[in-house]
Amino acid sequence: MSEANKINFFSPEFKANPYPIYAHLQATAPVHRVVLPEGKVLWFVTGYDDAVSVLKDPRFIRNWRDVMSPEQPT
Repeated sequence: MSEANKINFFSPEFKANPYPIYAHLQATAPVHRVVLPEGKVLWFVTGYDDAVSVLKDPRFIRNWRDVMSPEQPT
């Protein structure tokens, strides 16, 4: 399990000062697999250069609506 899964990204404490946690995640791995409370999976990219690479790479989906059937969002 990724360390990022142990963090409550929605807590008031995290929202008040997320930067030490971001720094720790960035130091331990550039990419973390995160499972949200509702079961959805996302990839948390912590490094600037890594994030730029992902955002510029057309293989990564920028809009989830482009890959889901009309029934899936509901």
